[in-house]
Amino acid sequence: MPQFTLSEGQAEKLRAEMTRVKSSQVYRRAAALLAAHQGFSISNIASLLGVTRQTVYNWIETYSPEGKRLDLSDAPRSGRPSLWTKEIDELVMRALASSPQSLGCPASQWNAATLRHHLELALGRAVCDETLRRRLRRLGYHWQNGRYVRRNDSSLNQPMPVMETPAPAPICQNNYVDAAVA
Repeated sequence: MPQFTLSEGQAEKLRAEMTRVKSSQVYRRAAALLAAHQGFSISNIASLLGVTRQTVYNWIETYSPEGKRLDLSDAPRSGRPSLWTKEIDELVMRALASSPQSLGCPASQWNAATLRHHLELALGRAVCDETLRRRLRRLGYHWQNGRYVRRNDSSLNQPMPVMETPAPAPICQNNYVDAAVA
């Protein structure tokens, strides 16, 4: 492959990109392009950055002077679809609106472990504590004084829509542990 060259303006844009970028991937791409422009071998660049030579060649091809492409970030990706649905959100909100004891759980207050166990029994599959906590935050709940409460944001305190489905039957087991961990 012939020597990769950039105009002085392109090289300056890459240097500026490296000073303001927050993504390590974009920083590495800019560093690779500048190193290739300065005459470093592709093998040395790849070795220093911990990537394959083909990856460096791909970056150079993408940012060739003919293309004048300045965006070194990854293209948007959809990722794996979430397994968490609005129905699960509604199940969580219904559970938090009632006491654990009314659903057959011996716990006096909802905490992450109690709520997770309740959801696992209702859904028939595992629920991650961190996923549950993240969803609770998105639903406007936070941990306060040993229980989950809704934030006082007026947009979050809208009346809950009337659910057409009946309240869930008690599903908690007596072998339930009332964990104090949130």
